[in-house]
Amino acid sequence: MGYPLAKILRSQLERKIHAYEPMPVLDAREFAWAKRVESLYPEIRKEVETLLKDVEKIQNFNDVLPGQRALKQDAMWKSYFLYALKKEITPNCAACPNTLSAIKEIPGVINAFFSILKPGVEIPPHRGPYAGIMRYHLGVIIPKGDVGIRVDKTVYRWEEGKSLFFDDSFDHEAWNRTDSIRVILFVDIERELPTYLGILNRILINIFSLSKSARYAQKKITNSVT
Repeated sequence: MGYPLAKILRSQLERKIHAYEPMPVLDAREFAWAKRVESLYPEIRKEVETLLKDVEKIQNFNDVLPGQRALKQDAMWKSYFLYALKKEITPNCAACPNTLSAIKEIPGVINAFFSILKPGVEIPPHRGPYAGIMRYHLGVIIPKGDVGIRVDKTVYRWEEGKSLFFDDSFDHEAWNRTDSIRVILFVDIERELPTYLGILNRILINIFSLSKSARYAQKKITNSVT
C-alpha cells in the first residue's frame, strides 16, 4: 500500500473510529493496566528527580520533530525518550528501570517519553495526526498553580500518580503557567478496536512509521543517546 493511498484510508478509518468511540477523553477505569502503572508512581518519580539534575542535557522536543513549527518551544520543552516507534531506547531505559517496568504493563506502546515543560510554557491548540493512536498521560511532577490541558471543550488538571487517556486527534492545548517544572509520562498507544478495524489500524500505523519524518525522529532520538 502506497503512502498516498494510506492517507486516504486513514481519513476513512478515522471516521469509523470516531463513530465507534466518539469521546475525546476516556475513563481510566476502562484500562485495567492503568492501576498497575499508577502503583509504580513513587519509583517513577524518583527516577525523574534524578534525571532533572541534568535537565539541560535532555533532548529538546523540537529537535525530534522539527516540522512541528506551531509547537516550537526550543529548550523550554524537553523529551526523555524510552520508546520510539515501538523500539526501546536502551540507555535511557537502563537509567529508568522502574519506568520501563511500568511501560511494559501497557499494551500496544508506540512511543513513550517523559514530557518536561519548564515554567511559563504554553503549547498552542493543535491536533494529532490520527485517531488510531490513543494518548496516555501519567502525572509525575505537577506543580501547584495554573497548569493543565484542554481536550476539546474540557480543561483537565493532571494529578500526580494518576492517569489521563485522550484522543489527541481532537483539538487540544497544554500549559504550565507556574514557576516550577511539570513532568508527565507521555505514551502513544495503538488504540484497541474491534477486529477488522484493529487490523486496518495496525497496518496504517506500520506504514506511517516508515514515513520520512518518523524515521528522522527515531534516528534523532537514537543518536542523542549514543
